[in-house]
Amino acid sequence: VDMASSSEILKKIMKKTKVGFICSAPFDVDWEDENFIGVSDADNYLAGVYSAQAAVDILGGKGKIGMIGWENGHSGNFHTCWQRYQGWADVLAENPDIETVEKWYDAPANSKQVISGLLASNPDIDLLLIDFANPPADEAQALLKEQGYTAWEDIAMVTIDTDATIAIPMAKDGPDNNYVAA
Repeated sequence: VDMASSSEILKKIMKKTKVGFICSAPFDVDWEDENFIGVSDADNYLAGVYSAQAAVDILGGKGKIGMIGWENGHSGNFHTCWQRYQGWADVLAENPDIETVEKWYDAPANSKQVISGLLASNPDIDLLLIDFANPPADEAQALLKEQGYTAWEDIAMVTIDTDATIAIPMAKDGPDNNYVAA
């Protein structure tokens, strides 16, 4: 996952056996190496584009978005997330009436503190655009409830990835009583 710290080790392994990677490839990998099978991943750039466009659409093209993501993705060390954030940046650059503030967690388990700090310093955020369902989006949802935000009136959320922590409340509570939009 952390290519900055694991690239050299992975390239040494690749000298001895065939290797396929999920989500990221080692820095400076030899794409022609006979032991390099490839990288398997979703189109994360498009996931970023679609999620950012959903956020823009929800806000009607104007408002303030708080973007929350993983530092390793933001710095480019995790290609999957970096691609998502490029999608966010490209869509939001085309929407000058959307103001953005961003915070990056160093570990998904620390996301609640990061989101809390972002909301405390930016109480006028209309929507949270969050990478990863669990724990970041799940933590955000719990935090919004704890702080008494009214879903869709005070704030909404768009997240990349869904899992049971996000999907079950969406189905159970319905769209008007749940913060998550996509």
